[in-house]
Amino acid sequence: MDYTITPYESLGNISLGLHRNEIRELLKEPYTEFYRSESSKAPIDFYVDLGLLINYEENFLCEAIEIVKPANPILFTIELLNLPYASVEEQIADWDDGLKIMSTGFTSYKFGVGVYAPNRDDSPNEISESVIVFKKGYYD
Repeated sequence: MDYTITPYESLGNISLGLHRNEIRELLKEPYTEFYRSESSKAPIDFYVDLGLLINYEENFLCEAIEIVKPANPILFTIELLNLPYASVEEQIADWDDGLKIMSTGFTSYKFGVGVYAPNRDDSPNEISESVIVFKKGYYD
């Protein structure tokens, strides 16, 4: 499924800041609930069939959405999980001169998006593993 990213606002029709109950009602799909770590304050809802991991704050408001295949996140015209990592990084870097590039991908604070590519250095032409869309202050 295609999901258009609106920076710092939404992934498709899923708005950042929505309550967990609203998202569950909106998606109406099976999910698995789990804690990413022992220090997590709220569980994550993983919609396997949709390729969406919904991250919540303590008060169960959506703070970030991690996207994996089969989902197709689109930022402007770029299908982030359908193009080689190197070309995605190059295009986003053209638009965001403050792009934070790491050995496992990049984070764009300008667009509220991160791309995870653990093999970035060894296999830059592979498709990225995941994308995260986050609200302002998520990484503060």
